[in-house]
Amino acid sequence: MSSTIDPAKFDLVPDLPQKKFLVDVVRGLWQDPVIVAVWLGGSLARGEGDRNSDVDLRVALRPEKYVRVPSGATLLFQMAVVQQKLEFGDHATLHHMLLDNGQIYDLFVQSTSRPPTSERRLVLACRDAQFADVLSDGVDPAAAAFEAANPLAVRRIIEGYWLGLLKHKKVIERDLGIVAWEGEHRLRCLLLQLYHILATGKDCGDPLRMTIHTMSPAVRSIQAEIGPSALAMLGNPSGHAGTTGGACDADRPLGGPDRPGALDEARF
Repeated sequence: MSSTIDPAKFDLVPDLPQKKFLVDVVRGLWQDPVIVAVWLGGSLARGEGDRNSDVDLRVALRPEKYVRVPSGATLLFQMAVVQQKLEFGDHATLHHMLLDNGQIYDLFVQSTSRPPTSERRLVLACRDAQFADVLSDGVDPAAAAFEAANPLAVRRIIEGYWLGLLKHKKVIERDLGIVAWEGEHRLRCLLLQLYHILATGKDCGDPLRMTIHTMSPAVRSIQAEIGPSALAMLGNPSGHAGTTGGACDADRPLGGPDRPGALDEARF
C-alpha cells in the first residue's frame, strides 16, 4: 500500500473554492505518521457539492495511537473561529468547525478498530491495505422514506395551525411582536408539512425536527409540484409587528377557524 497521497484522487473532487485549501489540509494531515487513512465523505465525495458545501473530511488512526486531535490537523484548528466537538464512544470524535476563510469543515477522527461511517467515500490516502479494503465499499444510506399521510394526522396539523394563528394574533395585540414572529415561523413549518402532503400524498413530518439534508427532498417535491409560488405561499419574512399581523390575517389556502366548514372542505 502506497504511503503517499494519490494526486489523481483530487481530480475527482469538484473544481470548487474548497478544493485548493483541501489539498493543503490533506498534505498537512498526511505528514502525521499516526494517521493511517484520509478520505472525503458527503457531497464532495459524491461529486455533487457546490461552493457552499461543507467539507466532510475523515481520518483514521490505529487504536493504540488514537487521539482526538491529531497533530496533522494543526492548520484546521489554528484557522477555526468556531469549533464544536461531539464524542461518539471512546474512539470517534467529530470536530465541527467554521474557519476564518468562511469554509465549514466536519473533521471526523476515528480509530481503525471502528467501522467507518456508512457513506460514499473518496479515499485520498491510505497506508494500510486491510483498512483500504474496508473503505472501498462505501455507499450512502438509503434516503428516508416518507410515509403516506394519515387523514387524522392531517386534521390535527390543520387544527394546530388554526389554534396557533389565533394565539399569535393575540400576542401581537399584547405588544409581544417577537413572540408572534417565532410563532409565525412555527405556522410556516405546519404549512410546509401540509404542502408536502398536497404535493406527494406523503407526510414529511415536523420540519422543526429536520436538518437541511432531510428537508431538501421534501422542499424539492413541493417546488416541483407548486412551482415558483411555493415560497410566497409560505409567507414573507416579518420585520415588524405589522407585517407579522398581516401574515396572520392573510388569506391562506387552508381557510380559517372563522369558517366552520373549511376543515371538512379540505382535501388531502
